[in-house]
Parts: sequence; structure tokens; C-alpha cells
Amino acid sequence: LTPHIGAGRRPGSRQGWAPRYTSAQAKALARAQRADLAIGDLGYLRNRSITKRTRDRYTVAADAFVDWATLRGDDPDAPAERDRILSEYVNHLFFAGAGVSAARYAVWGFAWLNNFTVGKRAYR
Repeated sequence: LTPHIGAGRRPGSRQGWAPRYTSAQAKALARAQRADLAIGDLGYLRNRSITKRTRDRYTVAADAFVDWATLRGDDPDAPAERDRILSEYVNHLFFAGAGVSAARYAVWGFAWLNNFTVGKRAYR
């Protein structure tokens, strides 16, 4: 039976549907959850702004871009060259037959991982 409103049970009560934690247990659980989401210097809130699936796609696509640029002898971390290299990579993906999403994940993933400020959210 599921308790309903007015049944005299509150969430977290011994007869209710939510588990009870001591303060120390709740803090330890929250600390473990934050540690699971921490990726380098990106921080807890930035990691919570997108889903794990999108974060994984961004990471894979951005790493592929960096690997591609490095193999060509380009430095994707050089601000003066970054736009040119990324544009060439998008062209490379197009001519290789990759879908639009591959280019989108590469561009937005590289921006997200490098903490660039963008005007709109690309992930929906």
C-alpha cells in the first residue's frame, strides 16, 4: 500500500516511503554523489547542467577533435588557431560522411570542456 496525503504519514517517517538518514549519513551520501559527478575542474554544478549521456558524448567528440588536430600537427589549444582548426574538422567530418550531430557534439563538447561562455544551450 502506498501512503497518501492525509494518511498521517510524512515522507521519511518510519512507516513512510522515504528512507531515514542521520545527519552524518546524509552528508556522506551527498559527498559520495558529488564525487561521482566531479570531473576535473568542471565542478559539481556544471556537471549537473547536462545529463551523463550528453557529457559522455561531448567528451568523446572533443577528444576525437583534439586527437585529429594533434595528428595533423595543429594545436587546438592555441586561441588564434582554434576557430580555423575546428572549422576544418567540421569539414573533415562532413566529407567523411559523419552526421550533423558529430559536428555539433565536437563543437559544443570542446566549448563545454574548456569552459567557454556561450549564449545559448546547444543541448536539449
